[in-house]
Amino acid sequence: MHRMQLDALITTAQEQGASDLHLEPGLPMALRVRGTLRTAGQPLPGQMLFEVARELIDAEGWPHFVERRSFDLSRTIAGVRCRINVLHSARGVGLDIRLLY
Repeated sequence: MHRMQLDALITTAQEQGASDLHLEPGLPMALRVRGTLRTAGQPLPGQMLFEVARELIDAEGWPHFVERRSFDLSRTIAGVRCRINVLHSARGVGLDIRLLY
């Protein structure tokens, strides 16, 4: 279910021409478009972002994320190749996503 929400966020970012998508708990998504950061949508629930992170990081990688509080991976999401950094900040688990066109 949460993966579908991530697909929708990636699709929105792509439609807006964003190079980067920043997702943090309690904040709306932030899109970097032509060097300018802007927010869009409703604040994102921390539990949803945690569950997205849990779905993206495999069982072998999860302990590394917990220890280092950061994990890098790449995936194709909604047809877009993405480099993803899953991070743990003061707000909780968030994602920084670079869209590779």
